[in-house]
Amino acid sequence: FSAYAPVQQGGRATPRTIQFYEQLAEKVQDARHNADIAIIGGDMHAPIMHANAPHLIGNWASHREGNNSESLINLMCEQKWSHSTLSNNVNGGIGTRGHAGSQIHD
Repeated sequence: FSAYAPVQQGGRATPRTIQFYEQLAEKVQDARHNADIAIIGGDMHAPIMHANAPHLIGNWASHREGNNSESLINLMCEQKWSHSTLSNNVNGGIGTRGHAGSQIHD
């Protein structure tokens, strides 16, 4: 999948962000149900600090927490992901600012 989360404005998850993560979880569950391997690339707009999710984030954790971080952490916990199954970019998941759309593509 390629997935691009909406950019958060303010400190709370918006209905659009909640819908995005619900749809992403459904797509991952569908892939698992079909015995497919799900590889997700894109921008979650969710930098996560190692201290806030040590069991989920490896060496490339961010130095700051983002507005979407809690939503991404919840998704990762629900899907039973760990840092050994993830890859973050060197910036710790900090993505391009100003991208207004959210998308999930098969």
